Amino acid sequence: MKILHLILCNPFTEGMTYQENMLADAMADDGNQVYVITNCFVMKGGSIVKTEPCEKRLESGVTIYRYEYKKVINKFLTRKLRIAGNIIEKIKNLDPDILVMHGLQSLSEISVCNYADKYNKPIVADVHADYSNSGLGFISKNILHRIVYKIVAKRIEKSAKKIYYITIDSKDFIKKEYGLKNEKLKFLPLGGKILSDAVYYKWRKEIREEIGVKENEIVYVHTGKLDHLKKTDFLIEAFYKADVSNAVLIIVGTIDKSIKGLIDDLILDSRNKGQVRYLGWKSGEGVIKRLCAADVYVQPGGKSATFQNAMCCKCAMVSYPHKAYMNGYINGNCIWAKDEDELVETFKYIESHPIELKKMQKRSEKIAKEKLDYTNQSRMIIADCGY
Repeated sequence: MKILHLILCNPFTEGMTYQENMLADAMADDGNQVYVITNCFVMKGGSIVKTEPCEKRLESGVTIYRYEYKKVINKFLTRKLRIAGNIIEKIKNLDPDILVMHGLQSLSEISVCNYADKYNKPIVADVHADYSNSGLGFISKNILHRIVYKIVAKRIEKSAKKIYYITIDSKDFIKKEYGLKNEKLKFLPLGGKILSDAVYYKWRKEIREEIGVKENEIVYVHTGKLDHLKKTDFLIEAFYKADVSNAVLIIVGTIDKSIKGLIDDLILDSRNKGQVRYLGWKSGEGVIKRLCAADVYVQPGGKSATFQNAMCCKCAMVSYPHKAYMNGYINGNCIWAKDEDELVETFKYIESHPIELKKMQKRSEKIAKEKLDYTNQSRMIIADCGY
């Protein structure tokens, strides 16, 4: 079967563990011919950078085609309207059996829907937008989302078999801002790849030896694009105040320059007895390896796509109580910590309750296999398209 992913609204970066990467890889692993049509933007060092149009076959077997956005008056409009090259001709040549659109905010998606209707091709779409990441300014909210993207979303709704929302927050956003109806909406949480036990324990042993921790030590991991919203400074302070002796906190990701000085000072603080370690930026696989090495994933601030990957790597969870997480796939595997005092108490509780920690890890593993496995999700998408 030929499956085409269209990633026109956001950067597409090879080798990352984002949903669009992992779903495409999972479909290719199942023996399908998988293609990606995307724009010329990628993530590099925590920033969005431009790359060149290209055709490239990845190690996973997925073939990607990159197209420039057509210029519309100026750079702002070009990047917001997101009209991508002559992609319809390429789609006709590929003749996919299924089309999967990631995001509802590209004018090119109207043409894609017209193609799907004309040639009777099943199409599905997903949406990540919510009030924490979209419509934050006056123009974005009142012009782009409430007029331009609403037109696109309503057109997609007409053609799509399903529109998948990744959180309850996303569902609320598209119903209110785009006026989408419940009939075609379906929950599809961000997920992860379920590793074999052999791979999991190999990577766990490898990284724990690399960072110099013993098997009986508790490893906390904190990852992402580390800006003030992630509350990395708040996390380090709480870890110091908890004064736990049998634990290590590893931090992975790119630190925003606005807080880099603060984080550097905290890591150099005299209270750090070698237990708080910044490991820098890592590739998608590098992040997964460190999640395997960890026992607990800690997210005291803004939401992160790594949350679900951590569950797929058998991590117990500690998080700010985001509604998006509380309504979906948490069941006894997470401790909610909404402020510094609760986070301090959580560190102390976990150190003194090792058996409960193991139970939380087992619950994460069970939930991940049942709800977050990208292989199962990719097969569900294909089934929703009638195959």
